[in-house]
Amino acid sequence: MKGLLILLLIGLRNAENEACSTYCHFNLQPLCAYDEHGDAKYFGNECMLEVANCKRIKEKLPALYKVTQGDCSQAYK
Repeated sequence: MKGLLILLLIGLRNAENEACSTYCHFNLQPLCAYDEHGDAKYFGNECMLEVANCKRIKEKLPALYKVTQGDCSQAYK
């Protein structure tokens, strides 16, 4: 478990030094994710969420986490 944590931290550290991808395909596969404050964020697909998380890591913010596939209003149902 300790080794896995170290690898994760190394991966996050490397992600801080690399440029975030800005290209995502336009296949609409909406999903809802939440930030550290519990605020819902809507993304057109998984790639767009990954790009947002890459930028958040660079800004030293916690990653968003996916809650549900589809509209954010479905997350509460």
